[in-house]
Amino acid sequence: MQWEGNYRMPTIVTFPGTLPAGKEYKGMASTMDFYATAVAVAETELPQHCEGKNLLPLLMEKKNPNPDETLFWNTHGTEASRWKQWRIVKYNKEKNWHSEKNHNKQTNWRLYDIDKDPAEKIDLAAEKPDIVREMSQRYDAWLKQMPQPRSPVKPPKHMLAHTKDGNKARHPFGRGWMTVEEWDKIKDDPTKWSEMYMRPLYRLQPNVEKDSPLSYVGP
Repeated sequence: MQWEGNYRMPTIVTFPGTLPAGKEYKGMASTMDFYATAVAVAETELPQHCEGKNLLPLLMEKKNPNPDETLFWNTHGTEASRWKQWRIVKYNKEKNWHSEKNHNKQTNWRLYDIDKDPAEKIDLAAEKPDIVREMSQRYDAWLKQMPQPRSPVKPPKHMLAHTKDGNKARHPFGRGWMTVEEWDKIKDDPTKWSEMYMRPLYRLQPNVEKDSPLSYVGP
């Protein structure tokens, strides 16, 4: 989820009359920067809660107004951070990590030099513990100050799916819990591909009561 290949994307920018043709910048930039750049072009102020930087100095002068910039990612339990040429990644590759036993299991941070190793093949964490420590501390500080989602509805609490007799239901592929968005396919079912991932829990687990509040993740 959090590897460099998921996030490194080329971007082409055109701004006739402002940006000269042929300029190239190879440093870090983020989609968050587009809003900050638009605000700068409009000659107004960026709201305090908004992240991102004005890309015009980078594109016109190749000068980064924030050379110490750090980017952070946290998606579905995988974590990553990028600072200068360094990138740390924490990704759980344990088999059946969805199971109740391994659900909260975490691996150590891995460190990669993106300039020399863009494919992230060589883990340098053991060789450069000071960089890992610095970047992980920045990541932890960022995570602590992140606000709750701005939705009017709080995220639902996860609860184990149960069978009719009250015992914990087990997913056919080893998972001990399910969410209402969790769909999966049955290997021996000839259903066409467009419907392979459209089966709720009560079809995967015939002994789970369809209308029971304990059969799903609920608030």
